[in-house]
Amino acid sequence: MIGDRFEFSAVLLAACLWGQFTVADDLPTYQALDANVRVPTRLRNTPQMLSRFPTTFSIAMSANHQHIRIVDIDGRVSQWSAGRSSGSELVTEIDSEPGCAVLSRDATLLAFADPDGTVTLLDLETNQIKFRDVSTSDRTVTLSFSANSALLAGVTDAGEVRLWDVRSGKVIRELTVEQSPVQTIAFSPNAEKLAIASHSREVKLHDIRAGGGSRPTTEPQLFEIERSRVTALAFSPDGDHLVIAAADGTAAVHDLMEAREPIALGTHPFAIWSVAFDPGGQRMATGSWDGTIKLWDTATWREIQSLKTHEESVAAMVFDSENGLISAGLDGRLLYWLPEVRSIAPFAVIDGRSDSVWTIAYSPDGKKLFVGGPKTRFELWDMESKKLIFSREGHPTTRCAAFSPGGKILATGGDTGKIFLDNISDGSTRETQQRHRGAVSSVVFTKDGKTLVSGCDAGLVKVWDVESGEVKATWREHKQQIYCAIISPDERLLITGGGNWTTGDPGELIVWDLKTGEVRAKIKGHKLAVWTIVFTSDGKHFASSDSSGAVKVWNLETFEEERTLQHEMWVRALAMSPDGNTMAVGRGDGSVRLWDTTTWTQYASCDGHDSFTFWIQYAPGSNTLATGGNDGTVRLWRAAR
Repeated sequence: MIGDRFEFSAVLLAACLWGQFTVADDLPTYQALDANVRVPTRLRNTPQMLSRFPTTFSIAMSANHQHIRIVDIDGRVSQWSAGRSSGSELVTEIDSEPGCAVLSRDATLLAFADPDGTVTLLDLETNQIKFRDVSTSDRTVTLSFSANSALLAGVTDAGEVRLWDVRSGKVIRELTVEQSPVQTIAFSPNAEKLAIASHSREVKLHDIRAGGGSRPTTEPQLFEIERSRVTALAFSPDGDHLVIAAADGTAAVHDLMEAREPIALGTHPFAIWSVAFDPGGQRMATGSWDGTIKLWDTATWREIQSLKTHEESVAAMVFDSENGLISAGLDGRLLYWLPEVRSIAPFAVIDGRSDSVWTIAYSPDGKKLFVGGPKTRFELWDMESKKLIFSREGHPTTRCAAFSPGGKILATGGDTGKIFLDNISDGSTRETQQRHRGAVSSVVFTKDGKTLVSGCDAGLVKVWDVESGEVKATWREHKQQIYCAIISPDERLLITGGGNWTTGDPGELIVWDLKTGEVRAKIKGHKLAVWTIVFTSDGKHFASSDSSGAVKVWNLETFEEERTLQHEMWVRALAMSPDGNTMAVGRGDGSVRLWDTTTWTQYASCDGHDSFTFWIQYAPGSNTLATGGNDGTVRLWRAAR
């Protein structure tokens, strides 16, 4: 051990109160957000291939969501189990090759049209024909069921529209579209209106609630499309909006409840041939001629993501109950796009400053939160009153922070190599005269609050006596920078991690005997610099993150790697929930992924930061997670199972 000594200098008198500190000009603010906001779920970029078939006319999920059914151009109806672990099975096969075919929403009915004009309705549960209409010889070009499967609409190439009552098989309404052939039709969710799109760039919305015969009781509502013919129609699940897609790749959202200009969506490079909403109405998918699928947030009508795997036009799509999407293309491929993870919205944000947040720390009682970062960002918040206690100049850049177990002392380290010890009770601050050779990147207290351990960019570990100001030990073993340090729950071990993120060298992970300073292990396995270390709730394992996107879980007794949780981008921050059931991982894209530690699977994502998430921490005894990002904000989340 090296018995170096330092002395504390009183930077500010003990009598100085927090309110008298120099306050930054651009004060941050605490803003409560809508805790009930639901963020639409993204899809994984690479889908599962379910099968390859001839062109698919229609896809539907069974009412109990146990099966997916499709009908293809050869007249075969096939199905898969919802688990999608096994192959398809043939449900039925019709004798002719239909010109068009459609499944009911619950996949129990099949309507198809033969080239001679015959329209047939088949019950797939009994394989019995419910009705067959031979009243016209004109070719039927499209068919559509109402959401409740009570009505069926069909359109001929002569522009005649017929509505059948599914139960009786009788035609209850006939309409004639005089302008030009019909391209597509769609029922409103309550089956009270029918939208009809023709080649003349018009969409007419007919009221079909009352009356009968060929003459409608009211004039239809007219929507005119300026640039290109209509290729697809869809109502939102609540019936408040009608989406009209066109051959030039454009789509417009029309508000049916209020008179306002339609919302123009970002364009596809080619014609949009299919549109689908998820069951909750949070997302809409549009599929185009070139095989691209775009996912939209229906709250803002902004694009969530763009997916491209189909080789040809997307012919049909349907969402399942698990937030996934099944799509079929003219290339014959049937694809299942798994949901990425459930997305969680923050319930509050600390905003108003552009300086990044590099470190945050909760007091042991969870009532105070420290926020530090570059350009002397140095703030303390009262989390009960949601008020800023102080914002003053601190280190040129504050890189790390920790409260003493009793919550009386706040220790912070930064670029000067010195450590600040702020007394939370009286507002006094002490600054170390001795310093590390490099920036202080980690500080951690022992459980009794009498000892502080710090690590620096020069690769040194220092052990301090907090009360006397004596350096009890300086340990040298790291060849590169130290970025993190943590003490084991039983206080037998200190684990430090680091590397050099600029060089691409392997990360360092060293286990020390906390009492003697003896190196117990040098753990190899991280390809790049190690950023953060956390212990699991049982105290028998710890996890460490690195710049390659790997989070490795280690056995504390054997120091052997037990698993790697790989992310597709670098990760820095880690935090373990107080109940030990969730590990939060901060990523380079600003998101924080939540992992179930019982199964080691991702189950949710906290999405909100614009870029890198530098530091995260759970409030003691709470499922509230605080995250600090490169965008200058601190965001608060309900982030646990």
